[in-house]
Amino acid sequence: MDATQAIIYYFNSAPGGVHNDLWNDLQGRMEEGEIIDDNTYPRAAIQNITDVSDNVFAKKGKNLLRQLSIVSTSLSEIKLMRDHAETLFDNCQLNITGYSLAWMRLTNIIGPSRAIGVLVEGVENVWECHLEFELDIQQS
Repeated sequence: MDATQAIIYYFNSAPGGVHNDLWNDLQGRMEEGEIIDDNTYPRAAIQNITDVSDNVFAKKGKNLLRQLSIVSTSLSEIKLMRDHAETLFDNCQLNITGYSLAWMRLTNIIGPSRAIGVLVEGVENVWECHLEFELDIQQS
């Protein structure tokens, strides 16, 4: 499982049969890559921004940047999902194949703002918010 898949797995996990608040907000609609434009809102996608080798001294690892994009037709809903995403992912640990340490932290939030170029029949506004997360991972 790579880093992006590990993030989606963490999002989908349901300890004790209970999903996290972000999963409940999105009803599980998070995909890898770009957000699918099928007029089903809210939804989210996790994208790979960078993968940089970080091999210094005896350490073998990577520094990764991932962007979580969330879209909704409600400003109040997207603000709540932004807060739930921060609570879920900031300073969390992930299980990534081949790596013993995978630490993720929030580095930047962009938005919420009106999505430009998104037209939804019968909907005046579509809102978007982007959260950037840095991952430091070390090989096993």
